[in-house]
Amino acid sequence: MSNFIEILLILNALIIAYVYIGYPLILIILDKIKPNSLTDYDQQTQQNLPFVSLVIAAFNEEGVIEEKIKNSLSLTYPENKLEIIVAADGSTDKTVEISQKYTNQIKISYSPERKGKVKALMNSKELINGEIVVISDANNMYNKEAILDLVKPFSDPMVGGVSGAKHIYKSENEIGKNEGLYWRYEDKIKKAESNLGGCMGSCGEILAIRKELFSIPDVKEGINDDSYLLLNVYKNNKIFLYEPQAKSYEKASDTYQDEIGRRKRMSALRFNTLKVIKKPFNSFSLAWKFYSHKVLRLFLPIFVILLLMSNLIILFKQNQLYLPQYIYIITLIIQVLFYFFALIDKAINKQSKIKKLTTLARFLTISNYSLLLGLLMSLTKTSTSVWKKIER
Repeated sequence: MSNFIEILLILNALIIAYVYIGYPLILIILDKIKPNSLTDYDQQTQQNLPFVSLVIAAFNEEGVIEEKIKNSLSLTYPENKLEIIVAADGSTDKTVEISQKYTNQIKISYSPERKGKVKALMNSKELINGEIVVISDANNMYNKEAILDLVKPFSDPMVGGVSGAKHIYKSENEIGKNEGLYWRYEDKIKKAESNLGGCMGSCGEILAIRKELFSIPDVKEGINDDSYLLLNVYKNNKIFLYEPQAKSYEKASDTYQDEIGRRKRMSALRFNTLKVIKKPFNSFSLAWKFYSHKVLRLFLPIFVILLLMSNLIILFKQNQLYLPQYIYIITLIIQVLFYFFALIDKAINKQSKIKKLTTLARFLTISNYSLLLGLLMSLTKTSTSVWKKIER
């Protein structure tokens, strides 16, 4: 029994190290030694640019909707090849009223009954005329060239979808700093994945997809729209790419409680998405990237819990071990220090030399805690397609 527990500890430690460090490192090495498997994008002119429909999902966004509309109207893309649609799902504030000031320049899809983002996007489909559909949120602002950069890869007929890059506005907010670091980490992974035949990370705030692939099922417990669309691209034997020059900017959550709520809900919807779409990949390399990047990461809280439990059992049982006992004492000390850092982060002065370590420990702990809550929501079917709006 003790040998089994020891093997369990080693396996869980290896999985955690693989997800956080090993997989990204393998990708970066492969990207360096393997030539790009994708063809260069054709040079696009004003004449051959595709018609684009920019769909803005909005629920009670009176505080930002006008800024978002103005931002969308100012984008560097031919006016006669871009339509803007505000999908105002169940909004009870002035979102629709403000949007109506621009009815000569935009379209509005409004449903008085609130059914969530997926339903709002699908309700807007009858207004969509574009070859390419770009999905955005009302609280996200694009850089001027965002649409131009998003559509470049579609010159290759094998490309079914493209995700832009998510950026967090610079802030003294610790959540903002860590989330910004997280998205820079994700940026490296997605760049390498994209260069190696297809990206596994999508960003629902800045995502482009061919109209014929723009379809999301209405599931009672809800699914993650951008994850589903990415998988649907691969299921239809197309590829999904990452274009970091297309940038979306938003504010971080104000509190860790808000961040837990957001991540918990998103995690639950991603688990639900895995239940809905089956066998989307037709190659080992694509499946390897997806399970390494997305699936293993979703189950990280389980591996983290098993690592700590198996470590404690080994030291308390003190039976014959494969490895010297001091190794397991060290692994336990590292784990205890990690959670101790997470616990004391709030009390640590910003100027302290260990502040970066404590803040990172807290951020990762909260992330895994949120993933665990999301898994429980998905298993108990208590998730919903209707989200609680977080003020930012």
